[in-house]
Amino acid sequence: KEELEEEVFDKEVEPAPAKTDIVREEASVIYKKKSFQGTAQKQYIKRLIDKHGGNYKAMARDIKLNIYQHTKA
Repeated sequence: KEELEEEVFDKEVEPAPAKTDIVREEASVIYKKKSFQGTAQKQYIKRLIDKHGGNYKAMARDIKLNIYQHTKA
């Protein structure tokens, strides 16, 4: 009996069981993307903090150090 294409795509498919413990373990792990700052960005931020401390508004307005025109956010 031939099934229509729509019927085939609408069927629920059960996930295949993991065949090894390693696959089961890896599938259960949730990976988070780690972000990091590059060396140049760390130096850039350090200069702003050295000059302005925690005053983010002043950092945003400093046109000599804040050449990328980052906002206080």
